[in-house]
Amino acid sequence: ADAAKSTELLRGGYPAKYGGRLSSVLNVITNEGNKEEFEGTGGLSLMASRLTLQGPVAKGSWLVSARRTHLDPIMAVAKDALDAKELSYNFYDLQGKTHQVLSHSDQLTLSAYTGQDDLLYRFDELGFGLKWGNRTISTKWTHVFDNNLFGNFLFTGSRFKAETNFDSEDVELLEYNRLTDLSAKGDLSYFASDRHTFEVGFNIKRQSVQYEFGEKERNWFNLDVEAYHSAVYAQDNWI
Repeated sequence: ADAAKSTELLRGGYPAKYGGRLSSVLNVITNEGNKEEFEGTGGLSLMASRLTLQGPVAKGSWLVSARRTHLDPIMAVAKDALDAKELSYNFYDLQGKTHQVLSHSDQLTLSAYTGQDDLLYRFDELGFGLKWGNRTISTKWTHVFDNNLFGNFLFTGSRFKAETNFDSEDVELLEYNRLTDLSAKGDLSYFASDRHTFEVGFNIKRQSVQYEFGEKERNWFNLDVEAYHSAVYAQDNWI
């Protein structure tokens, strides 16, 4: 939350540039960072600790925000109460961003995120472990062509990965699931007047899915596919 500047939830009837979404859109705008001076904020709760640092660099700013659980004492009590051999859970996330003003007409933003959850439980000869998390990196170039026309051009890459391990006295089962996404997106906005805006854009996307399931020494199922998606849109706004 410390890294977020604003959020917008569109529950339905969203504009054409969000075409392809199935239900709703949550648009989160992150902070650009403090361009004037170094600043740090943080917080501590029963569940997690968080820290955000930001400050000026070159012709812009930088921001780093991190969060980490500290549930180890609570999980130790739960482990004894359940008489488990092993019981642990933790998660972390880390986000970084830099925003640079290259010229009067050009701005460049580079951001990255990584986070993972890790759950482990073992009781007698039965146990399972879960790991899942995301990694993303994106860069955005904003260019002002003239007083009435500007564009945003975005390139992003993301990877979601989940691993499941289930083992007993006789068998150990493993499941692996990974989804990667590479996208290039462009938007042009033309302000014909204070009450009239025309927008056009494109989106090119490559997605791949890898899924494996089986025993430790024997793979029962293996899926590795990729797909390409492209779209263009145009929308005219009158107020």
